Amino acid sequence: MERYVANHFVGLIRVHVFYTFQISTYIIVASMNNSILHNRFCFQSKTCI
Repeated sequence: MERYVANHFVGLIRVHVFYTFQISTYIIVASMNNSILHNRFCFQSKTCI
């Protein structure tokens, strides 16, 4: 019984780490895309804040 509980927690932690990594990667990529789009827009319009 204890081994089952331990395996269950390990599985939960792995899933949590995996999803946290996926979300952080998505956020990093999204912020990079936003800055690239922002810089391109600034360069074209010559009005950068």
